[in-house]
Amino acid sequence: MKHLNVIGITAAILFAGLWAYPLARAIAGFREAQDYFRETWGSINASNDVDFSFWLLAGYLFSLTAAFAFALLLSVRSRPWMILPAALFVIVAGEVLWLRPEGPIVFFPVMNPWHPVVISGFALAITAQIFYPSRPGRQG
Repeated sequence: MKHLNVIGITAAILFAGLWAYPLARAIAGFREAQDYFRETWGSINASNDVDFSFWLLAGYLFSLTAAFAFALLLSVRSRPWMILPAALFVIVAGEVLWLRPEGPIVFFPVMNPWHPVVISGFALAITAQIFYPSRPGRQG
């Protein structure tokens, strides 16, 4: 039992470390977008930047929460197939670290703000399917 707790805590520390820098950048980007919005008296471009940075920050928070939920489930019961969702969580955090989508939008955003949410949700769905497998012949 203690071995599983160590695995879960290690996974939580890994995910917190991977998402700390993008979250700090997203918060700073949201504040900068708000300041630019105030300076330009509500221009359309500034409004788009505020909207994009808000949804990007919300997506990062969802992805971090999903990663922590995965770490919690990993500390309860670990299975060998749990490596796939763990890899997806690491890949999405690495992609966000690599692309740095928190900057102002020039022509097109670097990535869709919902991209980390979709991948994290998919990884969480895989985790739920592994953790709670369906039993044949059982209805409900």
